[in-house]
Amino acid sequence: MALFAAEGAQGSEAIDCLTAKGRSLTCQFTTEDQIKGVLGQMLQASNRACDVSDYRIAGLMAEGEGQVIEVKCASGSGFLGEFPATRTAAGQVQTCAQAAQVGDRCEL
Repeated sequence: MALFAAEGAQGSEAIDCLTAKGRSLTCQFTTEDQIKGVLGQMLQASNRACDVSDYRIAGLMAEGEGQVIEVKCASGSGFLGEFPATRTAAGQVQTCAQAAQVGDRCEL
């Protein structure tokens, strides 16, 4: 998705559909299943197996470098972690049980 600044203003940017969703915008050509697939691939690249059945954007990473996302796996387990804007691999990821031990909470 591309966002264009008004004439004479600065700040145009291109964002992916996951970032758009975090800003309450909707992509029409990218499905939720495609987004779930990307999240699953990012977890796989970080040695975490998960067939993503649902996800929730919990917040933003520092300086807008990506999102903190909770994912629910088809197996019933889940993760809470950093999903950088590069979309190649998840960053720091914890199981929901690990997150609960440090005061974070999974909601899915």
